[in-house]
Amino acid sequence: MWFTYLVLAQLICNVAISSTNPFGCKDKKISDEWRKAVMDSHNAMRRKLASGKQTTAGGKLMPYAKDINKLSWDCDLEEVARSQLCHGIDLQDVYGVMYNVISDANYVHKITIDVVLGELKRWWRQAEEADLSVDPKYLDLENDGFATMAYARSTRFACTYGSCLIGGILMCVYDQKPDVDELLYQKAAAPEDICAACPDSAQCVNYLCESKNPESSTTVFGCNSTAVADKWRKTILDFHNALRRTVAKGYKRTMDYKMMPPAKDMHELSWDCKLEQIAKSQTCNPDGIPPEYDYTYDVITLDPTFITDITVQTRATLKKWTRSAELVDLSVEPIYHRLIRSYSMMVYGKSTRIGCSMNYCDGTGRLMCVYDKKAKLNELLYEKAVNREEICTACPNSEQCVNYLCQAK
Repeated sequence: MWFTYLVLAQLICNVAISSTNPFGCKDKKISDEWRKAVMDSHNAMRRKLASGKQTTAGGKLMPYAKDINKLSWDCDLEEVARSQLCHGIDLQDVYGVMYNVISDANYVHKITIDVVLGELKRWWRQAEEADLSVDPKYLDLENDGFATMAYARSTRFACTYGSCLIGGILMCVYDQKPDVDELLYQKAAAPEDICAACPDSAQCVNYLCESKNPESSTTVFGCNSTAVADKWRKTILDFHNALRRTVAKGYKRTMDYKMMPPAKDMHELSWDCKLEQIAKSQTCNPDGIPPEYDYTYDVITLDPTFITDITVQTRATLKKWTRSAELVDLSVEPIYHRLIRSYSMMVYGKSTRIGCSMNYCDGTGRLMCVYDKKAKLNELLYEKAVNREEICTACPNSEQCVNYLCQAK
């Protein structure tokens, strides 16, 4: 019975918001005026950076940028931020995340737009903490706020605020995150080179790469099943691609804090409604999954009271699979290992599609994910790159390299 209620609740969550709300987000406690002010502030600062006017330590100027994207607001990310407002650290394995206490817990209602914009500027001023005039890199805690806000590859973000035990929290979540010592953007030698590295799908508008066909602020997958919501699908897909991106860049830790080698041919995953349907029908009977596909499953807490957000439980299970990479040494030969079966599937480079579902099996909640490609035991999970310059060099001609992953054109 509870599963019927879950379906109904998720259907309600998927109802379109009135067209009178240009952002289309569900949280009515935050106004569109607030969202626009936060978004405009971010893009104004990114524009200043791209145009070579951003100061760094010693009053020097940071280099011009070839590839800084204009940020758009993402209602799905706003929901992610709202659901994890008091536990922001749990999101940092997937997203770029910044959060801080900006008021006493009892005075959240007094958090004005000016207070929020002031906090954003404070994060941004971390650009002046170290000399970034030659190499504009992410230096970890030294410039965490600035680096997260400025990362060129990010295209979507959202912020929210509210009360937690430690006080009033402002949190911003970004669809991409830089790695330590990674350049935040491609440097341009002269003003005429600004935007020179914008992708074909974008145009240069006021120093930023702006999409020619902006996507909706919410993701629609088009699957017939109403057993799970698009928000849940997106959580799983984003988690997988963020992990695959980290592996492809050569920043994924394995045993003894070593790093897995970067990848030449790590594909971006897309959601497949057919694979989701297979996962749904075979959740409790994996033997019925067609042999050409691979699958993994695990116990998950399904809360019929809706006190616990199912995406939180799902993310916890995915993190469990990810942490298994530290059980074996994958720093030289990143192979498909039986001890890390679930993790191996998550980062198998040849896979391009995924579908997942969840259900009760003998009274216990189960999450199952099905992948379109199956690796063999001891097979390399991907083609190793000798250095970062070789990342994506083995992508097929029909694909392009987008954020370190092979993506269909």
